[in-house]
Amino acid sequence: MNKKISGIVEYISYLLKKYSELQQTQMKHSFRVASIKKSAKGTKVIFQVIGKSTYMESTPAEILANDAFIEKFSKKDVQAITYAHAHMTNIKRKELLSPDLKLTQQEFNHEAGKIELTFEDKEGNLITKSADEIVTDKQTIDKLTRQDAINVSYIAGYEHSQNNLPSKSQEMDK
Repeated sequence: MNKKISGIVEYISYLLKKYSELQQTQMKHSFRVASIKKSAKGTKVIFQVIGKSTYMESTPAEILANDAFIEKFSKKDVQAITYAHAHMTNIKRKELLSPDLKLTQQEFNHEAGKIELTFEDKEGNLITKSADEIVTDKQTIDKLTRQDAINVSYIAGYEHSQNNLPSKSQEMDK
């Protein structure tokens, strides 16, 4: 009988030990990510205080900037927050690196004898100019991708060289 009682006591003490370990783990992780919302304004992490019906909202950058705050999330939640922050940073980087103007069309204007270039800005507006006009406008060139700037320069150089060549009628006069 004593063996059965001592076995039950040992089992109950084991359960109490595991329960206290579980409580310490829960106290260590006092927040849980409820959802991550992405919008045009940015990414927001909505998290809950464990054991309460209280929800809070913050950006991933604000959460990751505070080490003591991060420690209150589980490893899985920290991973999700870090991924959301990296994704948001990557999108911002792409927006910063994208050109303000994109070459969409090249068309020869017979009346002017020049190639007209059509560009589209970030808002979708179309701008049509000749290569000479673009090459002389440093602000416009700065808004182009490197390859578009090379193409415009090549066209302007080609047109300039063609205008400076003597025509066949001028050669026959000599």
